[in-house]
Order: sequence, then structure tokens, then C-alpha cells
Amino acid sequence: MPSVEDFNALMVAYQEVLEEPDTKISEIRPLVDEQIGQMISLFPSATQNQIRANLNARLDALEADAIAKAEKIVEKMPSVMTPMLFVEPESPEVGTRFSVGFSGSSGDNHAWIGIYSPGAPHEMAEHGSSWLYVSGTQQPGEGKTAGSVTFVGEQYVAGDYEARLFRSNGHELMASVSFTISSEPVPEPEPEPEPEPEPEPEPETEPEPEPEPDPEPSPEMEATGGLINRVVEHLDTLKLFGEKRRYVEKLSNEVFDFDLKIEKIEKTIGIGLSDEFRGGETYIGQVDGVDVGVRMPNTVQLSAGDEVFVEAKLLEYRSVVKRFEFEHL
Repeated sequence: MPSVEDFNALMVAYQEVLEEPDTKISEIRPLVDEQIGQMISLFPSATQNQIRANLNARLDALEADAIAKAEKIVEKMPSVMTPMLFVEPESPEVGTRFSVGFSGSSGDNHAWIGIYSPGAPHEMAEHGSSWLYVSGTQQPGEGKTAGSVTFVGEQYVAGDYEARLFRSNGHELMASVSFTISSEPVPEPEPEPEPEPEPEPEPETEPEPEPEPDPEPSPEMEATGGLINRVVEHLDTLKLFGEKRRYVEKLSNEVFDFDLKIEKIEKTIGIGLSDEFRGGETYIGQVDGVDVGVRMPNTVQLSAGDEVFVEAKLLEYRSVVKRFEFEHL
């Protein structure tokens, strides 16, 4: 069962990732939530909701601190920058809060941001009450050139919207950005409990011997991509989550080697990362149509489009993103 130190290590790793200038919270947070979900599942069900709430509060605080630091950096930049807007998260869910970040604003304390339907005219009546001054309220405050304001999401239905930045109390448009509010996701069903084996009836006659099951992949198996495909094929025959997890765990000592063409790169996060992999990157691509991600040492620097030969051990199968996770040897 995970300890307090394990959770603290995950928080420290997430904080380090947030300090990277190119980190997108909307891409990294789901991976952290998945890791936390796996850890919490090992605790009694009666305590899981409270543990989750406490950890979410810590994650939200880390993100708020990172956003505040980024805003201070942006505020110190020259005011001649091109006006820009961005929405965080990029596709907020119905009923949740979302922030509109801005830079290159006029510096006027009456500069404001409104939320509109796509193509609607700028007039005040079109946004209803969905507007805020750049100070973050509907009362004139500090005339910021950069920062963010937060909108309460309860008043919006799922659909497409535009956030628009205006120079002052008028309707002189400086920048706009389109975004989508998505419907609430359907929660994944709880895994079915594994059935208790039924007692076998006493045979009247000598039973026929059962055929031996197909052997699981072993280190002696040849070929690389073929081996991964055979793992996928066997996983598809397993119905229960517990069976899939135990099967992948049995392969933890296997060595896989394959050619990987890098399609995407993510920061490596997780519990118990060694100094060799802390702060490194995970390179993502496909091997014979199977999605894989390979953690590389922090001394390795590759780019999307590169092809690399990999020798790695299997860490886990991430069901949320349907990807096998490896660690380079």
C-alpha cells in the first residue's frame, strides 16, 4: 500500500513538471490523476473519496501557484507584445470553472473580457453577464497588461464559445480565442469482481484432459513488434481488469527491443523515479500499430520524427490512454 512519502514524491514530481515553461496542465494533469487513481485503489473503499479530495486540493494549489508565477513573468515582459488569449483548461467541462489568460492588453483598467457565441456581434447584450474586467471582477481595478480571469462554469451549456478581449469600456477588439465546453464525461464502470470458482462436480467417468493453454510470451520469443502484438492479443482475451493487470506484471522482467518512430513527447512523471530518469522525457509512437511510450534517461534528447532503436522493460499498460509504458535499459 502506498505511503505518505509516495504521495509526497508524486507531488514533488508534479511541481517540477509545472515549472517547465512548455508544460500544459490540460495534458499532464490527466496522467497524474490516473497515477493517483491506481494508488488510491489499494486503500479501503471507505477512505478513497477523502484521500482523493485531499490530493486534488494539493494538486489545485500547485497549479494555482504555477499559474501565478507565470503571470508575474508575463507582466514583466514588454507591453508591445501582440495581444493574445488562451483558455485553461482548453476544453472545460460543463459546470466547472475555467480561466481566460491574456497578454498584450491595453493596460487600461476598463479593458475587459467577454464570453460570446461564435459569430455574435460585440454589443453588450450579446454576452449577457458573462464578462469581467482584466482585474477579475465587474468593478474596475488594476489595469493589467497580462494575467488571467476566472469564469464560473455553471451558467454555460455544452457547445462552442469565443472569449474576446476589448481595449476599454467600448468594443474595440484586441484579441479573441475559440474554445469548446464539453459535456460531463461518463464515469468508467467499476471493474467487475472476479467470480468465485464453482466447485467441480464429481465426474462419473474419467474426464478428458483439458488442452494446455497457450504459453505466455517469454524472453525466448523471437521478434520485437511481433512480441508486443502477441501481448495485445492475449490482453484482449482477458475480461477482468485484475486479470489484465496481473498478466502485465508477469512480463515486468521481459526485455523488449523494437524500432520506434517518435510521434509525440511528454514529460516523465511518476513515483520512485531514479535520478537517471527524473526530469527526462517519454517518447511516444507506435510499434506495428500498437501505441507505446518509452521513458528515456534525462541525458537523452530526441525530437518528434526521429527513429530510435529501443531495448526496454515493460512497466505498465495505461488503460486510460490505451498505451504500453516502457523504461529504456
